[in-house]
Amino acid sequence: MILLYSNNYAPAYDQGGNKKKPVFDVWRAGIVLDAKLERFGLHIEFRARDRPLRWMPVNSWLEEVYASADLITPESPDGPLVLKVGKAYAQFGKFWDNSFYGNIHLRDGLKLVPNWGLSFEGTLGTGKPVSLKYFAQYFVVDGQTSTANTNRDTISIVGSNGQPIGARKRNDIIFRVEPTWTLSPLVNIKLGGSFEFFTSDYADTFSPEATMAMAKVKDQDNTDKVLRYGFDVTAQLAWFGLWGEYAHQKGRHTNAFPFQPRVDNPATMENEARGGAGSPDTTYWLAGANFTYERYTLQYNFSSATYRDILLIGSTTPTERGTHKEWIHNPGVSVKLTDQVRFLLEFPFWLRSPAPGVPVADPRRMPTPPGKTEVYEKQVLATLHGRF
Repeated sequence: MILLYSNNYAPAYDQGGNKKKPVFDVWRAGIVLDAKLERFGLHIEFRARDRPLRWMPVNSWLEEVYASADLITPESPDGPLVLKVGKAYAQFGKFWDNSFYGNIHLRDGLKLVPNWGLSFEGTLGTGKPVSLKYFAQYFVVDGQTSTANTNRDTISIVGSNGQPIGARKRNDIIFRVEPTWTLSPLVNIKLGGSFEFFTSDYADTFSPEATMAMAKVKDQDNTDKVLRYGFDVTAQLAWFGLWGEYAHQKGRHTNAFPFQPRVDNPATMENEARGGAGSPDTTYWLAGANFTYERYTLQYNFSSATYRDILLIGSTTPTERGTHKEWIHNPGVSVKLTDQVRFLLEFPFWLRSPAPGVPVADPRRMPTPPGKTEVYEKQVLATLHGRF
């Protein structure tokens, strides 16, 4: 995948006051290896970039690597059922929306996240008008790779040096069902229901004094239990595609968004004063549509998140809490150049209504008043996607 052109129009400056410039790079290149011997298989997907991505300190990694076994073969009336062991994608919610820029779910670590563990994936009624796809997954720990934004997911929390502090997702349990009604080759409707429960384990960081004294300093908020559930629907009606998803989260999967830890608030011998804050009650929405005619596709994607009950950092009332809202509109057009190559042009704009005290997106402007909307990011993106 090659990023042909990327330009930020708002805000045009980063937090250091530096003007953002257009970008051209190899956003992602990969090699996929699949091997099969009777019931057993091996899948390896290697990815590389010409520079590190966001919080990730590396520019090459294994996206997925797992061994598989057909517990029930595809020829069986009750199959197929596959067991994957290794690093595989979590299956919470609709898998993807066919965009490049992505959505708030991706930025918060809810989509395209591979983890280490077991995944049972099966289908009942394959090839029939009514079928049911299902997933049961248990991940011991996250895969330490994702495209989430810095501090917005457990594994993307960074320290004052910009490097991950070692926070991990642990004991992740996911269940998902997808009943599908195929009315004709051009018309089908798919429903989805998802459940997820995991532990966010925030790593401890220590002051020099605590390290020299060999003292084990615990965060006051060292772990969080996180529960997610959601429902989605996808419909293909001849040339038109429609989809929508609702997801709710109880518990914090990060303690550093929307308020990031303060560099001037170091750990002490008694406690780590992290100084960040996250939301224990978050609602996500995803919706979109596309129209395809021959080689051309017009598409529109929308995503939003409402982060409630956030402890307001710097408030005169220590227990005062607030709400932070964000949403992304992303219209685009794609052209199928060949069966393997697609060109995609997108015009995403990311808006937010920040909680009181959240740093401004554009350092040249005054803070946004509570309840008002600001542009967090506005871009033009041109990408070339190839799969051979």
